[in-house]
Amino acid sequence: MSPEAGLASVATEPDAGDADGTAIGGWTVGQRLRRTLIAEVYRAQRGDEQATIHIIHPELARLRQVVNEVQSRAPKVAQLDDHRNVSPAYGAGLESGHLYIVTEPEDGPVLRDVLDRRHAASSTGLPPRGAGNVIALVAQGLISAGHLFHGAIGDESVIVSRSGRITICDLALGPALCAAIAAGAVRAPGWIAPEVQRGEPPSTASDVYGLGALLYDTLVGQPLTRGGPRPSEAVPGIPPEVDEIIARACAEKPDRRFGSVAALRELVMDTLCRGVEEEEERVGADGPAMAAPPKAVLPIAPALEAAMEDPHERWLVTKGRFDFGPFSIKGLVEQIQSGHVHHGNVLFDKDEGGRIKVEDHPLLGPLVEAARQQRDDARRAQAEVKHQSSERKRGVTLYGFIGAGVIAAVVVVYLIITALSSAKNKQVQGVDTLANASLNVTVSEPKKPAKKPRTGGGSRSGGGNNFGRGLPGGSDSLALDLSDDSDEGSETLDMGTVFSVYSRYGNRLGGCLQKTGSSNANISIIIDGPTGKVNWMKVNGEASGALHGCLSGVMRSMKFPSINGPRTRAEFDIGI
Repeated sequence: MSPEAGLASVATEPDAGDADGTAIGGWTVGQRLRRTLIAEVYRAQRGDEQATIHIIHPELARLRQVVNEVQSRAPKVAQLDDHRNVSPAYGAGLESGHLYIVTEPEDGPVLRDVLDRRHAASSTGLPPRGAGNVIALVAQGLISAGHLFHGAIGDESVIVSRSGRITICDLALGPALCAAIAAGAVRAPGWIAPEVQRGEPPSTASDVYGLGALLYDTLVGQPLTRGGPRPSEAVPGIPPEVDEIIARACAEKPDRRFGSVAALRELVMDTLCRGVEEEEERVGADGPAMAAPPKAVLPIAPALEAAMEDPHERWLVTKGRFDFGPFSIKGLVEQIQSGHVHHGNVLFDKDEGGRIKVEDHPLLGPLVEAARQQRDDARRAQAEVKHQSSERKRGVTLYGFIGAGVIAAVVVVYLIITALSSAKNKQVQGVDTLANASLNVTVSEPKKPAKKPRTGGGSRSGGGNNFGRGLPGGSDSLALDLSDDSDEGSETLDMGTVFSVYSRYGNRLGGCLQKTGSSNANISIIIDGPTGKVNWMKVNGEASGALHGCLSGVMRSMKFPSINGPRTRAEFDIGI
């Protein structure tokens, strides 16, 4: 069905809330599903066909620009080739005063309902891996739409089906909502990009903003607000890099954001879907996730080995309400070995549409069983070792406490002497308490890093490979006040105060150098103003690695004075 020719002529509309049972465009309006910012949403039926009908609020249907956007967008959505993550539009029109769009039938709740239930049960959003997969699939829907920007993507735009399918249900309505906001007829929520709120047309940058806000919502369980808590502070287990991703995606100025939805999708998947251990996908889980099981070393049958040569990623893994992947056969084998795919998980063939339990797959089933047996054996062995260790500890606990007290007293005396010495020569002397050997550590005075010159629209490059951990290219801002990245006009810590804090930790910093076999390191940090905590760090220009991990643990334990400003940047060197 194509939009009716008379769509542009707006009549006086009745109350959309009374539409139940009404026949519109050949569809009989049925059960009311929900109310959104732009429409009342109902089930609809035409003969044996099922659908969803969005009836625009009467006061918005009177606006010429809203009508024009509905008339223009619906046919374009209907013509999309890829509808895996976008609900197709069956038609649109203006009939009996009702302005409407018909889309595919919905088989599940909107994401907002899922997040509300999760937050009520656990005071958080989805587990990091689950949130990352949701965002990746929503992003894939936006990518498949090509030049059809949504402009107002949010938690009421996403349907989570009973089979775990993630779809954008209102791509045909996004521009109409933007038009209503521009006309001042709808008060825009905070998850809509600032330029759209000002009345500018939607763009790629607008969808990047909306996707970043949706990432925050899925992790924390509540919509993004300026000044709200960082995800890494609000929810245990979320890596600090996520704060950085959201801050950049939701930058006030469009040219400060990621250059494309594809770039943001790649970074979210790299940070949450590939770098975070999988957690239980149960709503209301009553305790922390179990530690990751040991990786199984399994014999690979010749037939399975041959199948692993095919790189095609055709398989999704269904867990709870979500699909993970896609994976090739080799990828599934790795997931089985690491314990992330196991008995009871369902494989979905996205090419042919079939579903099968992983244990019933002719090639993977034996591997799943062998992996389960090995992990069960390993857990039993670990439990026995733990029991024996506990028994031994009971006999030596008293002596351990006495010995620890003596060692702690010696270390405290030495650190006091070391701190007094550092005031004179700006050197910090440390002791490696593990080896009882002398360790000389030099800690330089800090300096403010030179600000990187702005590159205009350079951040709008399209490739996802431009953005890795640490966000090179100027994204050093972690503040979720979502302000610009400039620090001008804000209070910062003076470098003497910064030095007075971290110089007291020279012993521990030097210990990290010795532990990793390094002789020196350059450390760049960002200190959060309100909390006085280090929330970003690079070592020798890198945001990962053994040395970074050790030094990061030391730096994040420090407490600097709080200030009336978003952040303080500093850079210093250490050596042994």
